[in-house]
Amino acid sequence: MGTLSAWSENLSTKKKKKVIKQLVEGQDYANQLQILLHNNNYNPSQQQQTEHHLSSTKEQLVDKILSSFNQTLSELTSVNVSSSQNQTGSNDDQLVKSEDCSESRRPRPKDKRGCYKRKRAEQAWTVVSATTQDGHGWRKYGQKQILNSKHP
Repeated sequence: MGTLSAWSENLSTKKKKKVIKQLVEGQDYANQLQILLHNNNYNPSQQQQTEHHLSSTKEQLVDKILSSFNQTLSELTSVNVSSSQNQTGSNDDQLVKSEDCSESRRPRPKDKRGCYKRKRAEQAWTVVSATTQDGHGWRKYGQKQILNSKHP
């Protein structure tokens, strides 16, 4: 019930009354539909006489119930959106409400700048070459002679 208290804090008195009125209307329409369905099951003889009238009445009640709940939900979501827009703060660690569960919170995803994968280096390969014409192995520039050897 924590979400209801959070929404009720953000609702103005006028909007609270409007939401409550719409929910009560929806409940009244649902009760009327329940009575119609209940009476329809117990009076099969009258069912044939007023079948068309009852079906149109049932459809109207279902439409009224759905519109009442749609209006209420749109009112609540508009309040939720406006309250979230009023909150200021650009901190990356700021918590935001999860879409599927309004009570659970998760951290805002961090900026992805500078997060690149390295390119795969080609596999290193070595080529063993035959010695040159003079029969000596040549060394790299700056390589020292080891233990006074003639050739490294």
